[in-house]
This record gives sequence, structure tokens and C-alpha cells, in this order.
Amino acid sequence: MSATEPAKLNPIVVPTRSKIGLWLGPLVFVYMLLFVDLDPGNPAVTRMAAIILLMAIWWITEAIPLFATALLPIVLFPLMGIM
Repeated sequence: MSATEPAKLNPIVVPTRSKIGLWLGPLVFVYMLLFVDLDPGNPAVTRMAAIILLMAIWWITEAIPLFATALLPIVLFPLMGIM
């Protein structure tokens, strides 16, 4: 490579599994919240199950970094009225 040629940058490659998980997680989360009622007397059960499924899908597919996935309950539990 000469001094006048620009350096070639390698594109960031995101595995297909991560792309699928990035979309599948929120879709399952919203589906659970809208259409599933695990305990009719206690909606917090369904909300917690939706968060757990979102976390599980993102952990398995590594759609986002694991440390960020681990922070989801800290943020979502109070927002969803679980804690």
C-alpha cells in the first residue's frame, strides 16, 4: 500500500443469530404483554415472564452485550410495576 492509497476498513459483521435475536426478543416481549395472561388476578406475573423471555432470547442470541442484558431487570421491573 502506498502513501496515497487509503486504508481499507473491514466492515463490522453482525452474525445472523444476533440480528434475529435483536428483533425476536422485543416481538415476543410485546406479544406476551398484549396477548398472554398467565395469572388473571395478577398481571405482574405476565410482565415478569415477558421480561424473562426477552432476557433469555437476548442472552442466547447475544443480540446485545451480556452485561447490558443483565441490567434489563433493574430498569424494567420498576417501570413495569413489578417491584
